[in-house]
This record gives sequence, structure tokens and C-alpha cells, in this order.
Amino acid sequence: MRVFSSSSFFTISVSNRAKAIWQQDQEQDQEWQDDLPVLSPSLLLGLTPAKQVAVRGFVYLANSLIESTGVANNDIVEIGMGKGYISRIFASSLYNYKILGIDVNGEKLRSNLRIHRLINSDNHTDLTIEAPTSLPRQQISNNLMAVNALLDDRPYQLNNVILSNLPFFSLGKPVGELVQICIVGMNLCGDLAYKVVENMCSSVENVSYSIRAASLVPCCAHLLTTFPISKNLKREFQDKPFTLSQRLIALDLCYYIQEHLPNVKPVLKEFCPKSANAGNNVMVQAILS
Repeated sequence: MRVFSSSSFFTISVSNRAKAIWQQDQEQDQEWQDDLPVLSPSLLLGLTPAKQVAVRGFVYLANSLIESTGVANNDIVEIGMGKGYISRIFASSLYNYKILGIDVNGEKLRSNLRIHRLINSDNHTDLTIEAPTSLPRQQISNNLMAVNALLDDRPYQLNNVILSNLPFFSLGKPVGELVQICIVGMNLCGDLAYKVVENMCSSVENVSYSIRAASLVPCCAHLLTTFPISKNLKREFQDKPFTLSQRLIALDLCYYIQEHLPNVKPVLKEFCPKSANAGNNVMVQAILS
């Protein structure tokens, strides 16, 4: 008869449990992938299999929200463009949106544009548009533009960036047509998601463009300077202990949007399994106008 020590039994149990969890994650990943559009390998360049599920899920739900606005010529502003996976997919022939990507890391933006040019080498045109004299001339890679900017505590900063680049969105549109913009942002660290909401709220009444919808994924709870921010959650907790999670941050963001824009009804949606995006699998979606 074979005898197992308690320590070896524990190791076997943990190993089997880990295998079961891994298998469950794989099955859940496959379920998500079955519902998502097929993307060309070039658009998934640099993405791990898990990250592919997260990015495809985000793009799928964000595009569904954009289509639900009923506006034919929506454009997109991506906050935290980073390496540009999402922007390249939206700018591809599959969706063909005009994308203005904003990120504080200029090197990542330049790399993103280079990859976009390589992917679209057969159908590529670099254009230059005239910007106000206070700004440098902007380079456009087809329907993708990158802006190196930091969204800080100034409430009209996003508005200023969009206004400065309206000529990009207006290219190919009838003269005088209102630019319709949807804001997207995946993995907005710490306070950034709240800053985006503040900027969105201050830009809603702008007469030069209209923010139609938003799909935002907050992350990095440890980088938050204040939580909760919404009055609803503050009243609910009232110094009671709570466990901070990405879903809770997303809920706080929903309340925050409602408090600033009472007519807007934001919703929470899961766009991928937790294992695909380091636990950040809940997005906040809202149609603003």
C-alpha cells in the first residue's frame, strides 16, 4: 500500500485545483471568443492570447454601443492609447472609424503609428493638416492620429485637445457637419477614468462637436487618490469597511456620471473573463446625447 504524507496530499490537491481553475478559465475564454468578430493576425500583433480576448471583447462592446447611438458618422477619441491595439482595430477596414488617440507616452504613440503604417502599407497615405499656430503640425496615418498629452485636473483639457484637432475629424465630411465623438478607454489607471468623466461633462454642451457615448474601463485601484468619489457610495459606506475592487470602482464611476449628467443612464458590462485582463473585466458604458 502506498502511503502519502499530509504535505504531499496537500500538494496534489492544490495542483488538481489549479488545473481545474485553469481549465475553467480556458473554457470561459473560448465562450467569449465564440461571440467575437474574427480579426486578422496583423491587428493582433503583440497581443498574448488572453489579451486578445480582452481587446476583442472591449472593441466588440464599444462598437455595439457606438452603433446603438444611431449616428452614421461617429468618430472615436481613445484615452490612454498606449501601444494602440484598440485604435488600430477601430481604424482598420473592419470598422473604418477615424481615431484620435491621446497618451502621455509619446514614444508609444510613435511606435503605434509606425505599426499602423506597416499594416496598411498597401493602402496608406500620410496627410498633414494645418493646426492653430500655438500647436505643431499634426501627422495623420490614414484615419489614425496620435496626440501626446496629459489629462490632468484641468476640466477643459480634453475639450481643448478635441477642438484643436477638429480639422482631422472634418476631413471628408460635408462642410458644417457636426462632429460626433465617442470616447473609449481601456485600463484607465487610478484617477484617470474620473478625469475623463469630468472632461466629458464639461464638453457636453460644446457647439463644435458632440460627445455621443463612452466606454471606459477603470483599473489600478492602488493608484486612486480618493475613493469613493460619488456621493452615492460615500453615503452607502459612511466609514464602513469595504473591499476595493475593479467592479466597485466601475460602479462608483457609474454613480459619478449620473450625478453630473442626471439624464444619462450608465451601465456596467463584462467584456472579458477576469483572467484575460488581470481582473479588470468590467466596463462602464453610457450614451450621453
